[in-house]
Amino acid sequence: MSTIRPISVLIAEDESIIRLGLTCSLQPFTDIKVVGTSADGRAAVCDAVELKPDVILMDIGLPLIDGITASQQIKAVMPGVRIIMFTASGDEATINAALGAGADGYCFKDCSPAHLYSAIKAVAGGVAWLAPGIADLILRNRPAITPSDNSLAGTEKNLVDASLIALPSLASASSRPSTSALEKGSLLGDRYLIDSTLGRGGMGIVYKATHLLMDRPVAIKMLHSHHLADASIVKRFQTEARSLSLLTHPNLVTAFDFGMTQLNEPYMVMDFHDGKGLDEILQTYSKITFGRAVNIFSQICDALTAVHECGIVHRDIKPSNILISEAGLVKLVDFGIAKSIQSMTSNLTLAGQVMGTPRYMSPEQYMGKELDSRSDIYALGCVMYEVFTGKPPFSATGYFELVRQHVEDLPSHEPFAPLIDFSPALEEIIFKCLEKDPDFRYQSAEQLNYQLANIGSS
Repeated sequence: MSTIRPISVLIAEDESIIRLGLTCSLQPFTDIKVVGTSADGRAAVCDAVELKPDVILMDIGLPLIDGITASQQIKAVMPGVRIIMFTASGDEATINAALGAGADGYCFKDCSPAHLYSAIKAVAGGVAWLAPGIADLILRNRPAITPSDNSLAGTEKNLVDASLIALPSLASASSRPSTSALEKGSLLGDRYLIDSTLGRGGMGIVYKATHLLMDRPVAIKMLHSHHLADASIVKRFQTEARSLSLLTHPNLVTAFDFGMTQLNEPYMVMDFHDGKGLDEILQTYSKITFGRAVNIFSQICDALTAVHECGIVHRDIKPSNILISEAGLVKLVDFGIAKSIQSMTSNLTLAGQVMGTPRYMSPEQYMGKELDSRSDIYALGCVMYEVFTGKPPFSATGYFELVRQHVEDLPSHEPFAPLIDFSPALEEIIFKCLEKDPDFRYQSAEQLNYQLANIGSS
């Protein structure tokens, strides 16, 4: 079996918000992995030598050593490293200086994630990349070149050609081949008969199957094959199975088996739950009735209480990870990035690494700080806000702005104003969950559930 190693990327940027925004914007692309971040030019040179990334996103205006000087030093000892200047400057002299320092690409900070992905893929493949229009700027004052004129250097020609590359959409960029799909009727582990595919995500694929020896439906989650070369992702997958095996609660799925396919693809077997995702329900009904919503969130609090009592932080509370059956039973799922509080100093996730779903991440999660159960409470507050108002507390067209909003802005009370018979006490509960400082939020899911119960009985 062949596996594709993801493109490793080092981010050199002095603004912490932009570093976090870049990290988040690259997360949907599973063939790219951010291996480190540097806050100044000197650190960028040291980190490049230590981490040996495939591509470096290099800001020009770095402290201590500017990005152009840092690029020259890196290229002198590591000529194979690809460097993309990631800057707000469109000055022709700056562009020429950057390319003269050996930069393989030039990209503006206001570019979309799709453009950035295209730039990284291009330079990693040995093709220079320029933001649209820069090639014209570089060649603006140069003599016209006839077909027989060979004076245009190969590098410059590549730059011109690269500026004409068609850019893929986010959807097409993230829909690459995943795991070796199991067909209906396939037998896994000599006892699991595959019935259907339940869903696919960035990390893996989930099947519905029948446990032949027990004649019961099960859910099987298998890691995408292109992640198998990444030891940290495989380790997280194993940790998810271990975490789920320790949890026994009506509002949680339980993993009871773990194995490897003949192609060495890891899989875990879990209880099957036929509920719909809260995200799917919101798309169908837009909003949920007050009583039903309070009941759903109360069950989530029960699940989180059990999770947190085991010393585990879920870290990815969002509507799609909340399953609801026709009878109203709620299951909290997907512990793929859950982490034991006691293991926060382990190397399973690097210090400062940002993981989660941006729309529901806490400020401390965005800032790469150590997390505890109160981060899950913030995420649940985001979900509650969205369920009752029909929109998330923060939204933006770009990741950088979304990061800034979660870290700096206060959510608006305006979406609650037109709601008929909406409880002011519940609005107060939601906003307490959304406090920037964890000390000002509810300190436990049990405490939050107690307040919800008081609302429900009033």
